[in-house]
Amino acid sequence: SNPVKEYIFISIDEKVNFLLSNINGEILLNDELNVGNNKIDVSKYAKGVYFLRVHNYEKSTTKKIIIH
Repeated sequence: SNPVKEYIFISIDEKVNFLLSNINGEILLNDELNVGNNKIDVSKYAKGVYFLRVHNYEKSTTKKIIIH
């Protein structure tokens, strides 16, 4: 798990889509990430556990994010 306060920083080597969902599975963000360094603003979300799913046509990875 990754504790964050305002931003999730993610560096990738290919263009992908991402979903940010809460513990109940509600999708809060659904957007694209570009090649290189990306910054996702999570400052408006309440403290708690969230899930960041990064996916392209071939694979999908989900990470647990803790906003504090």
